[in-house]
Amino acid sequence: MAVDVVASTNPTSRSYEVFDISPPVIAAVQRRGPSSLARRFGDAKHSTEPTIGVGDTVAVNIWEAPGGVLFASSAITSIPSTTGSRNSTVPDQVVGRDGAIRVPFAGRIRVAGQTTRAVEDAIRAGLAGKTTDAQVVVNVTRAVSSTVTVTGELGKKPTIKVTPDNPTPPGELVIKDLKTGTGKTAKAGDKVSVQYVGSLYHNNTVFDNSWDKGQPFTFQLGQGSVIQGWDKGVVGMKVGGRRELVIPPDLGYGAQGSPPTIPGGSTLVFVVDLEKVEKGS
Repeated sequence: MAVDVVASTNPTSRSYEVFDISPPVIAAVQRRGPSSLARRFGDAKHSTEPTIGVGDTVAVNIWEAPGGVLFASSAITSIPSTTGSRNSTVPDQVVGRDGAIRVPFAGRIRVAGQTTRAVEDAIRAGLAGKTTDAQVVVNVTRAVSSTVTVTGELGKKPTIKVTPDNPTPPGELVIKDLKTGTGKTAKAGDKVSVQYVGSLYHNNTVFDNSWDKGQPFTFQLGQGSVIQGWDKGVVGMKVGGRRELVIPPDLGYGAQGSPPTIPGGSTLVFVVDLEKVEKGS
């Protein structure tokens, strides 16, 4: 009879035990499989990477392999190293309302709603075939949108908090997808239904929300029936998504405000959940 010696997993028993080697025993061992970190934690969720928002300041560093001269004659700072590679720094750029930055030789790169890793991949793709083995590092040097913290599950009323106290508003429309939907995309002229919470940027006072009214708010997008920050900021959302909007006064209620709840010159923060999109008439 064939036997084998295996380590025991029972801490109260002796270190080794003897088993008959038979087809049922082999099948049982195969079903058990080896212990590993992947087996133990394989169903754990990855942490969410922060995304870049409109109004954030982005820095780009590019390294060319030895022999690369693409950035040598450009206006950006380019420093050759002792190893023959070249380190080039693109001047810091504020992400504009189109959600993009310009990278020499790679063109306009969309960054809003993207992680720094995704932007690095996009820049490398834009430089492919133009330089030698480019390595790219993207950093957010000033994250305007990160001063807004939104908590709460999708499909439930969220909570908005802007920090620190009396923060400096961004001065531009900030659009940040907190959750990208999978349904129809909202376009200008469409009839959309949304749930929302609106608060004042400077003191976190909630001035309006649809959740407590028991029904979503419906309007025609891009037709001037709502403030400009909504007409511009809701376009491109997908049904099932949640979006954060920081709206400057010129795209909100302006110098006059909307008394008594919204003082003049107020920057506003909205969290918008898109529930339905219908083609406009």
